[in-house]
Amino acid sequence: SDGKLTSRSKDRRRERFVRAAFVGWGAPESVLYDAAAHLGTDRMHGLMAAARAELCALGAEIRFGVRVTDFLVEEGRLRGVVAGPSTWRTDHCILAAGHSARDLYRVLAQRGVPLEPKPFAVGVRIEQPQRRIDTAQWGPLAGHPRLGAASYRLSLDGAGRDIYTFCMCPGGQVVACASEAGGVCSNGMSNARRDQPNGNAAFVVPVLPADLAVGGGGLAGLVLQEAIESAAFTQGGGTYALPACRLGEILDGAPPRRPFVEGDGAPHPRCLAADPLACFPDAIRTALAGGIRLMARRYGRLLSPEDAVIGVETRTSSPVRIVRGDSFDAPGMGGLYPCGEGAGYAGGIISSAIDGLQAAEAVLGA
Repeated sequence: SDGKLTSRSKDRRRERFVRAAFVGWGAPESVLYDAAAHLGTDRMHGLMAAARAELCALGAEIRFGVRVTDFLVEEGRLRGVVAGPSTWRTDHCILAAGHSARDLYRVLAQRGVPLEPKPFAVGVRIEQPQRRIDTAQWGPLAGHPRLGAASYRLSLDGAGRDIYTFCMCPGGQVVACASEAGGVCSNGMSNARRDQPNGNAAFVVPVLPADLAVGGGGLAGLVLQEAIESAAFTQGGGTYALPACRLGEILDGAPPRRPFVEGDGAPHPRCLAADPLACFPDAIRTALAGGIRLMARRYGRLLSPEDAVIGVETRTSSPVRIVRGDSFDAPGMGGLYPCGEGAGYAGGIISSAIDGLQAAEAVLGA
């Protein structure tokens, strides 16, 4: 994470608590009032170490490299958690696993916890010189030291479905990610200073119910994610490289022809010249291609045929929602409290933390 603390939450009390916690761990006080606070990947490392230290001082025990593989259930209620070689007997467990813990979704499904597909979006990342972004936003004031790196947020009604930008990273870079063998996806990050020569943003379209496999149940969106990431792995040559092309090649409908090499505006050292849109099912590919062409026509000052289009962006949010009741725990496994982005009830650091606070309050009141 690069620590974007943007939030649309109207829960001001809990949001203030979360922001104050970050300041207590070493974040700048501007976090308390900046509407688009950004901590930076480099700064996040130290903040999380401070958070862990505070938890341990309060009596928590943290175990690294231990995977939760099962839950003990008796008469519809949680009775324990199997983690690595140990079984922990408990009647209450807060499950804050994040939106990429796919193995846990499947364990929950096997244990009868209701899951349902949740709306999410997929697409690609487009990277361009930060100087052009600054000029498009600020004109002659671009480069002024007090302004820093400019960002943008775009949206259009595209080819049958909206296209919009997500997780814009000014002065940052695109990174390749993988959470299991045989699949790869992209993400964007930037350090606190946001002083890298390029900026990037995800250009995504929503996944519609018609895109999901019939009969896929609560895991249908996850299955689609996995298929797209598997295709990206293949397009990237099976080496966990990211498939990438020039924006002009998409605008012309031409196959990728210029490899990304050092000194040639390579967006990432592990990009392979390939068609990132080929990783998507036909309907999504058509919507993305049409939407990107509309974006390029509308925002020509920002987007250039030389920009890099990098696939695939699939982890915009959880594709699964773990159903929970009014008491905040899961039907079929009372005492299990799914929370945060992985539970499908939040999207980002602030909203996930607020959801976690509510889960903790539910445990205390149980």
